[in-house]
Amino acid sequence: MNSFKLGIITPDRSFPPTDVVSLNVPADKGPLTVLAHHQPMICCVNKGKAKITHADGKEELWTVEPGMLTVEREIVTLLVQNITSAAART
Repeated sequence: MNSFKLGIITPDRSFPPTDVVSLNVPADKGPLTVLAHHQPMICCVNKGKAKITHADGKEELWTVEPGMLTVEREIVTLLVQNITSAAART
């Protein structure tokens, strides 16, 4: 399964990049799913739930505050005001 690196940065902390297979975020124009080899882009992220699916199949649900998302060839970066774990499931 194709994966990509996801880094998360808030004003208070940053998470080291980790391998994920998908990221779902509440974007400014509706829900957005990022997969490996996604077209490079920058978009606004709204307050809401984000779901991260790791390369090992583990899914995490997070609550995100507004911010932005950058998708580059090598890494996806989620820059938000705050992020908290909402639930974790496998």
